[in-house]
Amino acid sequence: MKKTLWIYIAIWAFCLALFNVLAFLVPALPDYPKFTATFWIGYALTTVAYIANLIASINFLSGSQSKDAEKRFYRMPLIQKGLTSLIVMTVIGSICVAISAIPTFIGAILCIGVVVFHIISVLKTSVAIAEVERVGENVKQKTQFIKLLTVDASTLDSRASSEAKALTHKVYEAIRYADPMSHDALADVESELKIAFENFAKAIDSNDIIEAESLAHTVLALVSERNAKCKALK
Repeated sequence: MKKTLWIYIAIWAFCLALFNVLAFLVPALPDYPKFTATFWIGYALTTVAYIANLIASINFLSGSQSKDAEKRFYRMPLIQKGLTSLIVMTVIGSICVAISAIPTFIGAILCIGVVVFHIISVLKTSVAIAEVERVGENVKQKTQFIKLLTVDASTLDSRASSEAKALTHKVYEAIRYADPMSHDALADVESELKIAFENFAKAIDSNDIIEAESLAHTVLALVSERNAKCKALK
């Protein structure tokens, strides 16, 4: 269990302790007996609401412990919603148990309502987060080809000889600023581009400038073709 979850549990324990302190240490008002059957029913139901809040929050917040910083950011609203419902429950429950003139079961019903609303709200947020994460993963996969090719081009440029540096840098810049999004319809041109770049890299490593110049033109032409097709597919 990660740090965020432990912090939430500590806050939950504090709120529950505060509720109990107010429930048992605040004296009853004159003419309003405190520890009646209504009080105990309300107290028990409110405690159940606290426990339900903790169980729901642990379940939802456990998904926010991902090592992926982006996913943790997406799930921040779940933590905020949990804390908000906890604070609202504490305020309502404390008022109702501290003021004996107010039927305690009213506070219990309100606290249970807050928990139910919290669970429904978090479920809706979780569905939205799951969809955003799915789209994000899809975008990462579709931009992977150009990202990896850019890394290869940068590495090649860094190790190229001074005679070939102009060629490798030109190829690197073309790939670097190419449209990052991929598509199933680009599979053929991307396959050709990958092969052409690999052959270009071999020519650079063997310092075959004439062959490298020819292959550089091929790579640049394929990058241009891919950019045009990307634009047409949008």
